[in-house]
Amino acid sequence: LMVGLYAHAAVLVAIVAVGCVTATSHPSATRRGGTSAVHCLTETDEIVATPKCENWYTVKAYAFYNQSFNQTGWDILNVVVPDASNADRAFYDMGYLEGFISQPTIYASYVNEVADQNITAAMRQWISNHVGYMQRQVKRHGSSSPFWAQVGAVMNQVRGMSDGYAAAILAANGTLDMEALSFFNIWDLSFQWELGDVALATTHSIQARESIASSFA
Repeated sequence: LMVGLYAHAAVLVAIVAVGCVTATSHPSATRRGGTSAVHCLTETDEIVATPKCENWYTVKAYAFYNQSFNQTGWDILNVVVPDASNADRAFYDMGYLEGFISQPTIYASYVNEVADQNITAAMRQWISNHVGYMQRQVKRHGSSSPFWAQVGAVMNQVRGMSDGYAAAILAANGTLDMEALSFFNIWDLSFQWELGDVALATTHSIQARESIASSFA
């Protein structure tokens, strides 16, 4: 089973909710330099930024986005959900806010890290089957298994990122354009470190397997 918290290159993402904390971290990460803004996801699913984002605890989620890449080499994004009583919804809302406000960086990360990967039709089918398997297990066992409940929450987070990313493009351009990414494109960003294993699993030629193994070494 391969599932992990999504993080795109050059962005540190801390996801915080009442009773539930997941995060990506880096030992040298600090909130210094750059420009900061607070963004909120309102109850009507509108994204607003400071100064309109004032009463943080009456919104679905809010985020502190410190764009300090040029100063530190990292942008830092902290996302908070005041009410995490519904974990699936909380993770979706956090993902939606992240996808919306960091859309340009997500796209840049996809172009730089994933777009030129040779993801074959067989690999794409394997990934689709893998995601489908997790979705079925979450549906069957999510209400009784903490493990599958957490897997489902993380998958909802990625789905929220995909929807928030698309909403940002629509808000900026009125239509989905060349920067549009699908759910699986967003998934590929967190899954890219597993692509070598997937390539090997879907390749039957010994010579091809040796070539793939050396290319990912």
